[in-house]
Amino acid sequence: MRVRIIFFAACLLLCGYIFAESEDIQPSAGAPVYIRVIDIHGNVTTRPQTLEAFFDFRIGEELDTAKLRSTRENILRTQLYTEVDIAAYMLDDGARIVVTVKEAVRLQLIWGGSYSTTRYGVPDLWIVLRGGATLYNFRGRMEELSIEGKVWALRGVNALWTKPFLSTPYYISAGAGVETYPDEALPLDFVDLFVTMAAGKMLGKHSKIALSATPMRQNNRVVESQMDDSPIPTPNIPEYRSLYEAFGAVTFTSDYRNSRFDTRSGWYETFDVRTNWLYHDNVIPGVYTPFFEFTNDFKYYLPLLFGDVLTTHLRLTMRDTDAGTYHRLTYGGTGSMRGYHDKALGWNFVANSAAFVSLKYTKPIWKTQPLNIPLVESIYQNAGLITIRFDLSLIADYVRLFDKPLGPLALESQTQDALGLGFGLRTSFLELRQSGNVEVVFGKRERPDHSGFDWKPMLHFSLDRGF
Repeated sequence: MRVRIIFFAACLLLCGYIFAESEDIQPSAGAPVYIRVIDIHGNVTTRPQTLEAFFDFRIGEELDTAKLRSTRENILRTQLYTEVDIAAYMLDDGARIVVTVKEAVRLQLIWGGSYSTTRYGVPDLWIVLRGGATLYNFRGRMEELSIEGKVWALRGVNALWTKPFLSTPYYISAGAGVETYPDEALPLDFVDLFVTMAAGKMLGKHSKIALSATPMRQNNRVVESQMDDSPIPTPNIPEYRSLYEAFGAVTFTSDYRNSRFDTRSGWYETFDVRTNWLYHDNVIPGVYTPFFEFTNDFKYYLPLLFGDVLTTHLRLTMRDTDAGTYHRLTYGGTGSMRGYHDKALGWNFVANSAAFVSLKYTKPIWKTQPLNIPLVESIYQNAGLITIRFDLSLIADYVRLFDKPLGPLALESQTQDALGLGFGLRTSFLELRQSGNVEVVFGKRERPDHSGFDWKPMLHFSLDRGF
């Protein structure tokens, strides 16, 4: 008899354990189960009330396993957690919900550099180094704080803070910065001071809309020693001028990527309309004119066999009028038109619209076993073991610039084309959600005597660019 009692008790304990660990609890028909207790574990940084803003269930509500699954998806969608487990345990008077999370790395270092081979319109190598950090889930409230500095030929510092109003779809952001830098094409030095403010609203789980305002002041100074060497005529700008203006913008974004870092599938699209009619300086025909600008940016990630990904990037920019030399549209450089230095394109005329197409084929070639790197562990919390993956890529970039504001739609328009073909190597630190790219892209350039074209290589470095 005693053996039977022990066996029966062991069976009850085993069944209770399996029942407690299962998320898909099915309450008995006609007997609803109500949530009595919610416990949260593993939230080292995140405040409990912050996580609760993503819960689809509350204490006192009837237990619904579908809401447990949707809550898990809500938390994972923030991409601030690598693991989320939600389990229901039965009590005498209801259910106890246990939410266990593992926080992802919150700190993302910003480091790297870039270079240009042209300054003031003449060949001259100059380098920019940058460094900083972005802290996700700042103060444990899903906020983001980013600070970045630049030194050498370009010097500056900027900061940006974003705060969501949890339990509502609204958020705000604010930032400021100052930079001093030379112009690549004109014999001018610039000093920019700006402040940016934005308010936005989430539209469902994948889209958002934002209104922003960016007042700024720009000082420029003509570099007299470079006037005679510049191949581009200096615009009719006073020797020293302070420009005051404020841009307003409406931006709509849809994000259906599987992940913001190391995207393997899905798509991302942005519609942006901005104008400096919010506040502008005195109009100088051909030099400075207020304008409206529309930009549509679309990226599509197509998963292929063996983990390969083909990324298509399309960008269309159009204006309502000729903005003048102060706001000429330029392309070139990392993150823009590869195979050319920064702002290399758009100087044959004042470009006011552009159509850009890019293809990038990425193939993983090697991934390490998880590594214990003490230096990384000392810098990043919750980093643990680090896996490094190397990807090869093939690149094709093309852009056409138009002098007409509605160039792609205009019947007649002066144009400039550019084509870049190349390859690259990407190194990804998967648990840190950081990666670096080294790309060699050959830009197609017309010979000075117009006898044909040459393909000149350009080296590009980038950090944490999805594309």
